[in-house]
Amino acid sequence: MGSIKIHNKDAIKDMVIFCAASHFCALRLCSRAQGEIRAFAEMVAKDFANTHPLNLVPSCELLDGCPEGKKFTCKRKPLL
Repeated sequence: MGSIKIHNKDAIKDMVIFCAASHFCALRLCSRAQGEIRAFAEMVAKDFANTHPLNLVPSCELLDGCPEGKKFTCKRKPLL
């Protein structure tokens, strides 16, 4: 097996951090998330908005529909 040479480790680290923050915010920016966790997700999203061109938004905004199902939807978007 050959080895992979990584020339810009900081870029990869930033990408992994952004992917993790994006996933966290997609789940925890939902209006039905626990208040304390949603407040932390809002702080994370605001911090990323200051340093990155992409906004972190809840899943329903990304998917243009609520993935939570009929029992748990906040009714912001139609069900998927």
